[in-house]
Amino acid sequence: MHTRYRLIILVVLILVTIILHGPIIFYGIPHALGNVDENDFIGTALNYGATKSLKPLITWYPAFYSYVLTLAIGIYFTVLVIFSDISSVTGFAVHYLTSPGYFHMVGRFMSLIFSVVSIILIYSCGKKYYNYRAGLFAAFLFTFSPILFTRLVWALPASTFILLVLISLFFIFKYIEHDQIKYIIWAGFSCGLAISTKYNVGIFFLVGLTALYLVRAENGKWLAWQTLKKLIFSSHLYLYCIFILIGFLLASPYWLIELRENIHGLLWEIGRLDSESTVSKVWLSNLPYIWILSEFIIKEGLFGLIYTISLGYIFFASFHKKRKAILFFPFVLVGLILIGKYQKHSLHYLLPIYPALIIVAGKMLSEWWQYGRTRLKISMSLLLIAGIFIPPQNVLRYASSYIHKDVRLLASEWIKHYIPPGTPLIIGKTSNSAPLHDCIRFDKPYYSSISEQVLSVKLPTTIKDAYQQKISNECYPLYNYIVKTSIGRTESFSEMMSDIVILPFKEIKSYEPEYLIFSTMDSLYYSKQNKQQGIYGVSGYKDHLMHLKTFTSTGQDSLIIYKLIN
Repeated sequence: MHTRYRLIILVVLILVTIILHGPIIFYGIPHALGNVDENDFIGTALNYGATKSLKPLITWYPAFYSYVLTLAIGIYFTVLVIFSDISSVTGFAVHYLTSPGYFHMVGRFMSLIFSVVSIILIYSCGKKYYNYRAGLFAAFLFTFSPILFTRLVWALPASTFILLVLISLFFIFKYIEHDQIKYIIWAGFSCGLAISTKYNVGIFFLVGLTALYLVRAENGKWLAWQTLKKLIFSSHLYLYCIFILIGFLLASPYWLIELRENIHGLLWEIGRLDSESTVSKVWLSNLPYIWILSEFIIKEGLFGLIYTISLGYIFFASFHKKRKAILFFPFVLVGLILIGKYQKHSLHYLLPIYPALIIVAGKMLSEWWQYGRTRLKISMSLLLIAGIFIPPQNVLRYASSYIHKDVRLLASEWIKHYIPPGTPLIIGKTSNSAPLHDCIRFDKPYYSSISEQVLSVKLPTTIKDAYQQKISNECYPLYNYIVKTSIGRTESFSEMMSDIVILPFKEIKSYEPEYLIFSTMDSLYYSKQNKQQGIYGVSGYKDHLMHLKTFTSTGQDSLIIYKLIN
């Protein structure tokens, strides 16, 4: 294929990525209605700027992504200072409190940039791994993978560590090709940055380690003592490890300053993954290790089947001493063992392994295309195209679902139209309810999350006063009935979940509310206390609720507004 046509295909994939990201980048603005996990990272990034300190608010995630996000938000602040009437930190803080969606937009736009670069890099890596056709297949799979897409479009660490993993892989391939020390140094440094973005990327260092070993294995003597001896006494090995450490500590410096706290945070996160159970209707998806293959097929469809075959290829070809397969074998094996035993079964924990699987899949597809007959090539093309459009697990449907207005936004518009400002309202989890300005945002008896509690304590009085003045004529007193009873993280995930309770109606009644807003997204918290998936099952509420309005939308949870009666 001529270079011009390869370039055209890559440009098309990039344009498709930009188009698919579009609805999500601007989703919910000016409110924060996207992925709920975005709030933690946005809040942490803003805290660095507010405190003028790099000390992380949380220790169960490494710090690098929030540092990068802080830089992006700093650029956004500069743009606002130049082109708007916001000229101070106080004004910027009030802008966040009243319009947090714009800050989420900045993080999502950064994710789009990283995703575009990643498409180019995975093509380059596939090309170096096998040939240009393998690179194109890999770029195609990367663009349309449902699991990758649903994590890369939000202001989350995935886009950053995937990019860094691919940068490290690119230099590893260069090292295998040229055996020059500068490439293994860059590979190690990129790997260190990736680990400081997401802890479970740590196993990726095995790819560089395997590459170092393969470069020294002469004539296929994989297990020869001479090969191992060369590796042990190689300066390349030690420089690789040293630059992994340098990259990690430069991006997460508080591992040096507060080692004990960061170790405790890491152990807390591991404990969460080992204790937070997964509820799936598919029996195989509840089994340790087996859930990976089951979820591949369920969530990724045809692509999942291709990735499963890629896993088989890596293991089968490694036992037959195929050099290219051995490169990924230790990394993938250890990753499957560690992640497969998690009680929390979700494919996004496997994202660090995805680039390797996609590159291997690109190689396999390229081989089938190269040696297959015309009929096979046509069948492959149709299958790959069908893999995108098979509902419901596909990228196009996921992206198009965010074109529709969020039910929370619909509910807030109805409330503003029919319920006068200043009317006390009862809501569940703040992030699941209608986005309304809260008259008592900093003075609640209870909060529904840690971030709200921290914000109420740490925010300077000048900012609180400016915010209250800004919203004074359009706010509602919002009281939570799903609350977190203590401040800060508990020792374990199970303790944290038991810390979240539903307040009895007699306590809610003391606030003299007139309406209650119920979200089906809160069902998790109801199911802990009763078997019914709704507020009617909570003791004391049933006889005081009169249904007013229900808001529903395709693929979204429902929001129901009740009038409270005596």
